[in-house]
Amino acid sequence: MQLDYLQTAKDYLTSGNTELAIANLTKALAVDPDLAEAHYQLGVIQAQQNKLDNAILCFRRAIALEPQYTDALYNLGNALAQSGQHAEAIATYKQVIELQPDHINAYLNLGVVHFQNQNFASATSCCQKALEIDPKNIRAYHSLATIFTNQGMLEKSIESYQQAIALIAATNSESGKKTQSDLELETNLYVGLGNSCYLQKHLEQSLQAYQQALALYSNLPGLTDRIREIEWTLEIRSKISEAKKTVLHVGCGPYSTTGLHLAFQSPEWQEIRFDIDPGVQPDIVGTLTDMTAVGSNAVNAIWSSHNIEHLYPHEVPIALKECYRVLKPGGLALITLPDLQKVAEFIAEGKLETPLYNSPSGGISALDIIYGLGVAIANGNYYMAHRTGFTAETLRNKLVDAGFIDAIVCREGLNLWAKAYKPNTARLGVSDGLREEQFHW
Repeated sequence: MQLDYLQTAKDYLTSGNTELAIANLTKALAVDPDLAEAHYQLGVIQAQQNKLDNAILCFRRAIALEPQYTDALYNLGNALAQSGQHAEAIATYKQVIELQPDHINAYLNLGVVHFQNQNFASATSCCQKALEIDPKNIRAYHSLATIFTNQGMLEKSIESYQQAIALIAATNSESGKKTQSDLELETNLYVGLGNSCYLQKHLEQSLQAYQQALALYSNLPGLTDRIREIEWTLEIRSKISEAKKTVLHVGCGPYSTTGLHLAFQSPEWQEIRFDIDPGVQPDIVGTLTDMTAVGSNAVNAIWSSHNIEHLYPHEVPIALKECYRVLKPGGLALITLPDLQKVAEFIAEGKLETPLYNSPSGGISALDIIYGLGVAIANGNYYMAHRTGFTAETLRNKLVDAGFIDAIVCREGLNLWAKAYKPNTARLGVSDGLREEQFHW
């Protein structure tokens, strides 16, 4: 009788009817409380419903009845790991491996727990053991790539991602079709490869990996922004090809090794730090509207991150003409600042003071984005006040009015990103930043 109930429960589980499966498992246990498999199946259901405490209890009951019940031990390890009981999970996975030395998933899940505890050596060893059992195990290579990335071992991470991608490509070629889970896994592998290549500054390779991911799965928040960043960086490095280049970092703030845009994070670029606040120890103290300390046609690029919005509206054309003046012919202005059109959408929803994202200074609201960081201003740092704002259209128009060409403005999240070039050859009627006395007629 109890076996009939158990089989009926399995049939209901196969068809997805969890409620009737539980009912039949309960009946089976009423007839025979020592039916280990019934306790185990109930544990599986509880785990699937994220009722981890109940699942652990069910698995323990099954194991008490059958101490070498490998599936129950393995799933107990999973439930313990998910509930944060890592020490017990590790001990349980080791029991599984002792009973079944070729249990790949026990090795891999044990590796995950070691990884979460930042025991990278043990996590790596678990993945390598799994690969000894199955040299074509995609998940093992994926896990190794993640472990290597977190240790900063990026070349090893890239190699592991590539091995996983090659294996999944071969698998897809043999089967002739991809399931949804196949697509998700392959997408994650390409994103991971792109991230590791990006961190290692292999930008072309990173771009290819991201584009592959986007081709597989178009809804990947933030990926199009990263692709745009890389494409702009590659374009900038291609167009500005001098062996030694200078970037004027306006509104630089305190020194930071990550303060420059990706395009300028290479040895051939020299940063010149420019700020109105002497307290941040810039190379040059000055304002955007008066950069006379910088000569005309002096720098290859200008990098301005959340700076121009601190000017008054009437000062913006003056500042952009100053940027134009100090740039060499063919030089670049790269600018990011708040997108007031996007911010206005949140205000229209009544979210004027609701934090829209978190920063090291705390939550940033629409009010902070429009008028400047309130906390800093309240503490007396009036340099943080905002006095103007832009939409994509108005920013582009002002760049063109200042004489820039090839001006492009992109909207990304709460920010605008703009790039524009000074013409290689000065055009009549457009200021090229040279003083009149430099001309010889």
